[in-house]
Amino acid sequence: MDIINELLNDTELGSLEEDLAAVRLNDLHFTDAEKQAAKLRMEQRMTAYDRTLRWRHIGMAAVLLAGILTIGTLGWRAVSHQETGGLAQAERIVPRNLDMVLTTTDGHALTLSEGGELVCSELGYVTIKGAGQTLTCKPSANNAKQTTRDNGLCELRVPEGKRTQIELSDGSRLWVNSATTVSFPIKFEDTERCIAVDGEVYLEVAHRQDCPFRVEAGGLKVEVLGTKFGVTAYAGQTQASVVLAEGRVDVVVGDSARYQLQPGQLLTTDKGDGLSRVDDVEAYTYTSWKDGLLYFNGTPLGQALDWLAKQYAVDINCSPNSAHLKLYGKLILEEHVEAVLDNLTVIEPIVYKVRNNQVFVDEK
Repeated sequence: MDIINELLNDTELGSLEEDLAAVRLNDLHFTDAEKQAAKLRMEQRMTAYDRTLRWRHIGMAAVLLAGILTIGTLGWRAVSHQETGGLAQAERIVPRNLDMVLTTTDGHALTLSEGGELVCSELGYVTIKGAGQTLTCKPSANNAKQTTRDNGLCELRVPEGKRTQIELSDGSRLWVNSATTVSFPIKFEDTERCIAVDGEVYLEVAHRQDCPFRVEAGGLKVEVLGTKFGVTAYAGQTQASVVLAEGRVDVVVGDSARYQLQPGQLLTTDKGDGLSRVDDVEAYTYTSWKDGLLYFNGTPLGQALDWLAKQYAVDINCSPNSAHLKLYGKLILEEHVEAVLDNLTVIEPIVYKVRNNQVFVDEK
């Protein structure tokens, strides 16, 4: 059906240049010189792209028509992914299908194959929305056999290619990104609320006077009473960051350095040398992933592709001569990674190939 949808959408090609130019030039603030340079590059690329896309649609139409004439009704059904057997699936990148795992306070691991939002209650229950399951996760007594669960925390591991949400017992909400682990209690104490993060989350913290909310992530300790902010601190990366959307946060880096962020500020720290900096930014461009959008303002292509590889649980290899290319504008995180890569080839002079279920990106 993807082929048919592309053919039906062919009528939109006439306005594609204007749409892409608007996305690229109007979503972020650029200087006049940057706008003019971007517009020139867009015009040059769109000429080649329009010609290539039209020929690709003509070729797909011919293949589809030939299949219908040769096979008849069964041929029509053969284009669906459920019944192709190998042809259509071989043309598509197959992501790693990993499960989310919730480890409860008593040490039991529950596989969440289809995801589902977790909702905690102060009575010691976790409801998995979308899966029709309710768990009792009351902390059990300490014993020699227990390890990380001795602290009375649940642990949610979200693998590459998956995202989910958690509503904590105080009403605070977390958006959990791919390749992220969150440790949290089913019920918070009356004097303190604390969670631990390895990866990337966005939080909307419910305000509670005299009961701070703390996030520990990659050497960072973030403390708030009620606010909206994002935290990125993957164990395998040297940089960690906190971006503030609303309210106020205090961030402690390491053992002593303390920063107080205002809305629209980004704290970035290097976990290796401990150096930190605070920049004024558009906060939403750093947290829009929760809404299925990516914003680029000079982001290196290599960095963006590493992020996409996590989002879609696929292997993406970027050649050294294309990794330095800078991305600007907005990118929609579509259902299939091929659609995202196709969009990147429109706004940047790159091509990609798929071999052995791996993506190889290079400059044109």
